[in-house]
Amino acid sequence: MQKLLFLSIYILIINVFAENHTFYTIAKSGLNLRSEANTSSKVLATIAYGEEVILVTNYVADIKVDNMSGYWVKVKYKNLVGFLVNVYLVPNKAPLGTINSLSDYFSQISTMAYKTEEIKNGNFTDDSEGYSSIQKTLYKNGMEIHYFTGYEFGEQTFFLPNWSKENTFLLLKSITDFKILNDFSIMYPTVSKVYKKGEKTVDVKVDANSGVIHISYEEGAMYEITITYQSNQAVVTLSSGV
Repeated sequence: MQKLLFLSIYILIINVFAENHTFYTIAKSGLNLRSEANTSSKVLATIAYGEEVILVTNYVADIKVDNMSGYWVKVKYKNLVGFLVNVYLVPNKAPLGTINSLSDYFSQISTMAYKTEEIKNGNFTDDSEGYSSIQKTLYKNGMEIHYFTGYEFGEQTFFLPNWSKENTFLLLKSITDFKILNDFSIMYPTVSKVYKKGEKTVDVKVDANSGVIHISYEEGAMYEITITYQSNQAVVTLSSGV
């Protein structure tokens, strides 16, 4: 059983971090390229946010940093070869500074594969509690968005193939719509915690069994961000209601 589990994890690493593929840095303050796979080794260069690197070796050693469990990978950056931590590398270009929402980010890096499909239940009126609508959009790079609209409730679900929960959390922190994460200095959640700032509260829950992250807060309406991982992709759900 342990051998099968190790093999499954190793295959997952191979699938997500394929050698000789291009990845992009998502550390806002820059990312140190190290001469060896440890934080005390020489810094060869500080790589700015959004820069390209080429993966040379997909797994070198484990490391835990900023609450995230990751591993060192060997990369080529311009004419240098060194080591970076995988959680700060993403398979798609990092969001531009003008990107405000996750749907805007999807449009930045890809285009729709098909026209958005909509499925309606009932007829919309201002007081129609039975009305709902589901819209689905598939992008050419495999990303997908589902929009659900119901009575006094809305939900958006985003599917990010080959993204982990860790680098998806960093992605959200780089997009304006999720500034609540930076305002409350929320690090990658590994345990449940309540953050308070003045009269505002952010409730972070981490499911002990599944590892699903729930981040809920109130700003006029009730909002919740959910981050999970399934079938080699990260899934982000944004919901709001009164």
